Amino acid sequence: LFSLINYFKDNIKDIEFEPLISDSHIQGILIGSSKEAIRISKELMKNGIYIPAIRPPTVEEGKSRLRISLTASHEESDIDYLINILDTISRNLVQS
Repeated sequence: LFSLINYFKDNIKDIEFEPLISDSHIQGILIGSSKEAIRISKELMKNGIYIPAIRPPTVEEGKSRLRISLTASHEESDIDYLINILDTISRNLVQS
């Protein structure tokens, strides 16, 4: 599990989203607005990835995020798939 956490942290840096610092199996990506966090979560679900949007009142207003829970049953290819989908979503946000 720790090698997967490190693999995720090393590779998430290559895309435009802001990862939150964590050494646990729970990794966060700061999105900001609740609306965007929900939209991105829905886009991920369309691609078979369940990552919930965490938003107020659970977190401060303007600090909504995606909550990624890594498990020992995940593989590096799962993380690659997630990062590729997030990268596509981030590029589409820039073009919008």
